[in-house]
Amino acid sequence: MTALLSTTVVEAGPVAEGGALLAWRRFRRNRLALAGLAVVLLFVLFCFAGPLVYHTDQTSTDLAGSTCPPARATRRHRRRRA
Repeated sequence: MTALLSTTVVEAGPVAEGGALLAWRRFRRNRLALAGLAVVLLFVLFCFAGPLVYHTDQTSTDLAGSTCPPARATRRHRRRRA
């Protein structure tokens, strides 16, 4: 004897999605928001990659020289008073 197996298909209701997934889908539709996200990600990338490209010594800053005028401000380059 062969037994017939009956299978029943149960349809599930709508899949409950998390708030983060819904927010990402809504955010992804806004092109200006994606462009802003790309700019922010580039800023973060440059914060970490910048010191690898441009080397400076952050510990030897001359704070006394910060109030001096620019080096090219000599008498020759100043405006003459009429």
